Amino acid sequence: MILKLTNAVMHLQGRPILINTEHIITIYEAELEGKIVTFVYGITQDNWQVQESVEEIEKMIFMKE
Repeated sequence: MILKLTNAVMHLQGRPILINTEHIITIYEAELEGKIVTFVYGITQDNWQVQESVEEIEKMIFMKE
């Protein structure tokens, strides 16, 4: 399944990012430059920083199943 999330990286902030849920290993929140950001790590050792919370992403994944 593909999730449409919102990029949190400064130069791409607010732009959409599509992530295949089959490639996600872990998702967690951390503070980055004074704000809470959600980190999504993939099996290819790539990672993405998104604006949605862990809870929001969890709902997206389980609502689509």
